[in-house]
Amino acid sequence: MADGHLTSAPNPAMQYALTLCVIFFWTQTSLNKKNLKYDEDSPSASDKKYKINSEYMTIQVNTHHSEKDRVEAFLNALNEKLEQLPFDWESLKESNRIEDAVKFTNHNNSLVITVIFVKDYWDAARIAKANFMKDAIRWGQNGAIMYVVESADEDIVSKVVGTFAGKE
Repeated sequence: MADGHLTSAPNPAMQYALTLCVIFFWTQTSLNKKNLKYDEDSPSASDKKYKINSEYMTIQVNTHHSEKDRVEAFLNALNEKLEQLPFDWESLKESNRIEDAVKFTNHNNSLVITVIFVKDYWDAARIAKANFMKDAIRWGQNGAIMYVVESADEDIVSKVVGTFAGKE
């Protein structure tokens, strides 16, 4: 430091900590700007598989599945206002391989996301083959989470599939 400048690189641990802080505050600011609403007093509120937590503006999936937190992280990372659709997953072929499932759409119904909690990692391919092998539908799997994405907009489909593939 003979000339008054630092000669060593910044501490990597400090850089990481600062990066995490920036990401956290940016995420909180972004989530608070969303205009998500959910009326918990509505007559059908008890039928919902999810609810919007207005304090943090996040989607919460109502299930006891061990992958619940990951699914919530994926859905919230999409930055889309999503509403739950009625979904009778027990009517699907191979439904005996499913523990639980939820289905969401965006505000103009141009995107439909179905999240299926499979009983076994190997069950997703059987469920998809029996139910979702159509041109406009893409599906994937991340552990015990199977996700099915339907939209005419390939960019939106790629974004959703990419998020569920592992960008938490």
